[in-house]
Amino acid sequence: MSNLSLSEFLAFLHALPRQGDPYEVTEDGILIEKPNGERWCYRIPLILNEDTLQYPSELINKATSKQSSMILLMQAGDAVMGLVQAETLVASRTIRKYMVRKSQGKAQYSYLKQRGKSRLGSRIRLRETEAFFAMISEQLSDWMQEFKVDTVFLSCAPPLKGAWYSANHPPPLDKQDRRWRRIPFSINRPAMYELKRIHRLLCESVLERLDLDIPQKPKQGE
Repeated sequence: MSNLSLSEFLAFLHALPRQGDPYEVTEDGILIEKPNGERWCYRIPLILNEDTLQYPSELINKATSKQSSMILLMQAGDAVMGLVQAETLVASRTIRKYMVRKSQGKAQYSYLKQRGKSRLGSRIRLRETEAFFAMISEQLSDWMQEFKVDTVFLSCAPPLKGAWYSANHPPPLDKQDRRWRRIPFSINRPAMYELKRIHRLLCESVLERLDLDIPQKPKQGE
């Protein structure tokens, strides 16, 4: 098993017609069967993966077009977002707000469900929470107006996402919008280096040999 960059994966796609090996595009990736019986799978990078893409040429067209994706890593009071086109990070923004009670380590939107608001600190955190969601939603809306965005990769705890949709400035996409994508990687604290790391992982293809665990047929006479 090895990892390929998006550029290396595209080079493989360009060379695929010339190689002449039988192949099949599936949900898992592009399956190749070599003349010696070896079976390989090139996992489609998540940045390109869509149910409607059935041919290598479509994958190439998407990777080389001006279609954009957004990446949003969000925790309570911390968010980093990026607008990407293939392997290029076009724009980014980091947002920090005071949303967590230091004494209990809970975000204000969670605390209110248990105890209610009363003190000045609570009111400040509420204002910060609303500002946090508003800044994220406004930035996403601005990018969606300026660029053709076809996917939004999100890492966010369900309670935080619910609070975002209940805020005065909810996300610019409906909950059921098909452009939402879950990021299937563990996330550290949102920051620029973490955004770049996740972007790299979303652009990677994994090359995996599939026939290693298949028992070999015994030769005649054995």
